[in-house]
Parts: sequence; structure tokens; C-alpha cells
Amino acid sequence: MPRQVEIVLEDCIGCQACVDLCPLVFQMDSTGDHALVMRSDLTGQEECVQQAIDDCPVHCMHWLE
Repeated sequence: MPRQVEIVLEDCIGCQACVDLCPLVFQMDSTGDHALVMRSDLTGQEECVQQAIDDCPVHCMHWLE
């Protein structure tokens, strides 16, 4: 089963760092307030998703187990 990532929207500050790092996976919502995960299959994107998780200034993203 492929890994999945979750964003805790209540904690997301909309900095867009994850979108800049991994635009094939993350996009901003229509208000620009929160990032959203746009892909359920992250195959081939795991490295950039991990970088986005590591670089998130508020640590609002994590891998689902």
C-alpha cells in the first residue's frame, strides 16, 4: 500500500513551502489559507513529500501509518 500524507488544516499557516517543494502533490486551497494534498498516490514523490514534512515551519504534516 502506498504511503499517504496528512495535513492538519487547523495548524497550517498557508506558507506555501510544501507547494513550492512538491507542486505535484500539494496545492493551496481556493482561499490561499491552507495547503491541500492533491494526490492519493505518492509513488515517486516520497522524497519531496518528506522534504516538505521536514521543512514545514509549524510541523502540520505527517505520514499516515
